[in-house]
Amino acid sequence: MGRAKRDGRPVIIDFWAEWCAPCNKLKAVTMANSEVAEALGGVEVIFVDLDEYPQLAKAYAVKSIPYVFFVKANGSIVDRLKQFEEAVPFLERVKGLQVP
Repeated sequence: MGRAKRDGRPVIIDFWAEWCAPCNKLKAVTMANSEVAEALGGVEVIFVDLDEYPQLAKAYAVKSIPYVFFVKANGSIVDRLKQFEEAVPFLERVKGLQVP
């Protein structure tokens, strides 16, 4: 996240796993939506595979997936998502990260 902070970019940290259907739907439907994808252009998106990095999930107290953190450029966590979400409300969360 240091690069994002240095560049003044917000960050989305998405904890997921291949076997997680809602996680895959979040990527394939929500994040692939053209408006969401465009908004994510200004955001550093980090995908953390729960199976590969269980210690990182433990450090962030992730108990279930999908679990998505929305982090402002200053490093403060401003929102969390703990389930699948359609494109429109997800887009609003992403817009909330942007500097006006």
